[in-house]
Amino acid sequence: MPAQSDPRFDAQPETAAALAQMKEVAWTATDPELLELCRVRMALMLASGEDLKEPAPETLSDRELAFLAFTEQFVLSVASVSDSEVDALLAYAEPVDVYSFVAALYSLEMTLRIEMASRVVLAPEEAAA
Repeated sequence: MPAQSDPRFDAQPETAAALAQMKEVAWTATDPELLELCRVRMALMLASGEDLKEPAPETLSDRELAFLAFTEQFVLSVASVSDSEVDALLAYAEPVDVYSFVAALYSLEMTLRIEMASRVVLAPEEAAA
């Protein structure tokens, strides 16, 4: 469990603990290397404040590129994810594995957005610095 000084745990300990557990499960539910690649893309898209670098596109496999393209659309508008974007994932993974990836991606995206918001809302004097 995170340190007691974490303002998210101070504000809502049960919710923060459940979210931390969901994030932990996400890493075991799917390919962690692929998920990390997509997490970095999400963090960069959302300007999370992390100092991150992505691998050069020419170093990525077609599988990785398909999952990154899906991730981009997922972050922009999950409601606009198309059948062709899902089909691109299904070319590399079974339906249950695609489902597990999407659930893990959702968990990480939600966590990332909450972390970003908490830095502003729960510690406004630090965010202004």
